[in-house]
Amino acid sequence: MLLIESLERRLQLAVFVDSGAAGPIHDGQSWATAFTDLQQALAGSDGEVRIAGGIYKPSASDRAASFVLFNGAELKGGYAGSAGANPNSRDINKFKTIISGNIGAAASSSDNSLTILSSAPDSFDNSYHLDGLTISDGLLGFSLVGAGANVSNCVFTTNLGGAISADEGSSLTITNSTFTANASAIGGAIVSSASSTSIVNCAFSNNRSPVTGNGGAIALVGGFPQTLSIDRCTFVNNFAGNGGAIYNEGVIPTLTNSLFVNNQARAGTTKGDGGAIFSHDAGVIAINCTFAGNRANGSGGAVRNSGFDSSTLANCIVWNNSAPLEPEISNADKSNDVSYSDVQGGYPGTGNIDIDPRFVRNPNSAKNDPGDLRLASSSPAIDAGLNAAVPVGILTDRTGKPRFIDVPGVHDPFGITDMGAFERAGAPAGGSISGDVFADPDGSPLIATVYADGNNNNRLDNNEPRTMTDETGAYQLAGLPTGSYVVRQVVRPGWVQTTPASGLGINLALVSGQNVSGNDFAAGIKPNRGLISGFVFDDIIASGDFVEQPYQLNVPGRTVYVDLDNDKLLDANEPRAVTDAKGEYMIANVPPGDRIVRQIVPSGWRQTSPAHDFGAHRIVTGGMENTFVLFGTRAIVTGTGSIAGTVFHDFNRNGVMDGSDTALVAALVYIDLDDDQTLDSNEPRVLADDTGGYMLSGLGRGTYIVRIVPPNAYVQTTPAQNMGLRVSLRSGQAVIGKNFGADN
Repeated sequence: MLLIESLERRLQLAVFVDSGAAGPIHDGQSWATAFTDLQQALAGSDGEVRIAGGIYKPSASDRAASFVLFNGAELKGGYAGSAGANPNSRDINKFKTIISGNIGAAASSSDNSLTILSSAPDSFDNSYHLDGLTISDGLLGFSLVGAGANVSNCVFTTNLGGAISADEGSSLTITNSTFTANASAIGGAIVSSASSTSIVNCAFSNNRSPVTGNGGAIALVGGFPQTLSIDRCTFVNNFAGNGGAIYNEGVIPTLTNSLFVNNQARAGTTKGDGGAIFSHDAGVIAINCTFAGNRANGSGGAVRNSGFDSSTLANCIVWNNSAPLEPEISNADKSNDVSYSDVQGGYPGTGNIDIDPRFVRNPNSAKNDPGDLRLASSSPAIDAGLNAAVPVGILTDRTGKPRFIDVPGVHDPFGITDMGAFERAGAPAGGSISGDVFADPDGSPLIATVYADGNNNNRLDNNEPRTMTDETGAYQLAGLPTGSYVVRQVVRPGWVQTTPASGLGINLALVSGQNVSGNDFAAGIKPNRGLISGFVFDDIIASGDFVEQPYQLNVPGRTVYVDLDNDKLLDANEPRAVTDAKGEYMIANVPPGDRIVRQIVPSGWRQTSPAHDFGAHRIVTGGMENTFVLFGTRAIVTGTGSIAGTVFHDFNRNGVMDGSDTALVAALVYIDLDDDQTLDSNEPRVLADDTGGYMLSGLGRGTYIVRIVPPNAYVQTTPAQNMGLRVSLRSGQAVIGKNFGADN
């Protein structure tokens, strides 16, 4: 009864805001009579404010106006409101509540709100809670002065003076939130002074400070006391002059279970230090963190200390970072305390190793690919950490899975925790069967399905346990009860199993909890059959020559076949394959002889290589010898509209082509059809010519988002924050002057 009364009381105290509420009464007492303006709710409430999906702005034109929070304010977004059958239904992704500073001219950021949300003046010891909001397009997203705030399930994006500023003894807790494409002179996403900040399970990407600034994602500057703790967070593609992800001054942050990938420090004509982290007169404490693909044009591709304090790293992976000086870890005045970590090039300390950590997929900064930094089954980082180094209370890895998992069969010199942010899962309850699958005779790993053939019919049935090998060829069938098993691989078409002998499985008995390893399979091409492989590439310059392509953009989902009867049709008996996500294919079981290989070109595309829609003639021999065939393809232009402009090297980063700025030759410009900020295989693209000019032609009527792929090591300067240009075309219209700037 007390619980019901409490809930009823809470609903009575809640105030409702819905920009689409029909009215005519707008007193905020229910969804039917909801306020349409958030300012009204903040002026007349002292508790929970429920906000329906929609866009809410502090003012229509007054840049100085802000949503000022009252003490105890609890702003909760993501409600259906008038848009749903049940207005109390809450889904923060479906019913996005956007608190926007994009006032004035919609296409310009120069007149946006100075601060979107702010703590009340003289608000020391006040407390606030923001939940399920998207805060965007302000000069500053949220200003917190001398107060406490709990921010959860929020998105901060495209705030060009930073996402959050915490000052004068504030206490800030952030959980399950995302910070992307924010910018500031210091601390692109968060800047903190004399405050205490805790960040858990958050993602920071594409935030930046200029080449003269510090801390692409987070900056701790001045004032004491000040603390920062970060657990289970990801920092990807952030940029600053120093400290691509984090800059701290006189403060020692504690980082656990976090990823730092493809962040960059580059300080213009001087040298930027600390691709991921720069510490001045302080260090960092990093436990079970992974640093990969970060870079600096000075020193410390991953971590740089400047001053009199050193950093402590334990159970970390520091690999494939780059800088002219000390590409992984750098310290100007003192040695760092690094232990039980995998550091490329080696580092003094107990338990350290210098062995490829064997990520599932390495990051690639040139392609904006953060990789997959989980550990492959053969990783030397598995069970190689020190249990005692993990702080008390930290029980999970980056994904929230248990941290202390023993992987059977792996030597545990110091404990069972893994190095890095991810813990490799051990076998589930029950026993397991493991091994490798490789190609015969060269021993290369094979991607294959391995299964327990319960009825021994030499066929994978729906109810039978199965698994896929990883990129190293390793597999594990886990969670198996006591019993006898016949283990088999699914042999790909055109191949024959060589270990065990063709048609045989591996017979073994398993007792409770037993883990049996070394059950290997091998397969090779059938005798007197050949192998043809290659890839289909997007011929963006229509040259027909893959070598000339400035960008390797391969085409997935394309069928390639051997035209045995040369009738230019795919017949039922003809070997074929479909290109994978990388545009690659492999056709096995090809009869020896002079063969013709073709691709099936879908509607809307044309073949550029071989020319004239010819097939490729190849002499195929039996065995593992590989015959290689490339195909070029290009989308067909049909419309009459066009979008044109210039891509230039913006040396002074002012967003305008002037002075000594020059053309950025061969920059890739594309139309982002699905607005995912990624160049997909079906999206129109063109290269800038030797004047920097480009033209996307053949376009029909519609609205397009135009973006560039900056050359390697370049960052886009205009439009700001890697934003695209939104262009509306009438039928046959030619739009010009859509320019992009970038600098390295």
